[in-house]
Amino acid sequence: FFAQMRFFGMIAPAALSRWAQENGLRIERQRTPLLCGPFTWSAGAFRRVYRVTVRDQDGHQHEGWVCLGRSWRPCLSVQECAVEVQWG
Repeated sequence: FFAQMRFFGMIAPAALSRWAQENGLRIERQRTPLLCGPFTWSAGAFRRVYRVTVRDQDGHQHEGWVCLGRSWRPCLSVQECAVEVQWG
C-alpha cells in the first residue's frame, strides 16, 4: 500500500518530468484521466497514465498519452520507472 502511494504521489510525477526534460519538452498541461486512452486496459495498480500537452524546443505543441511504471510491481526510483508514450 505504501509503495503504491509513494509511486503515485512522488515517483510517477518525477518520472514524467524527467521524461519531458530528457526529450527537450516542456509540459504545458497534464492530467490523469480515468478509463480512457490507449493504456486504459493495461494500466494496473503500479502504472500511472497521464494525458499531456507538451511544447518542443521549436515551439510546436503536441498531445499524447504517457504511461509510467510496470503493471506487476512498483518502481522504487525515478530512474527505473519505465515510460511508454503514444502521441495523438
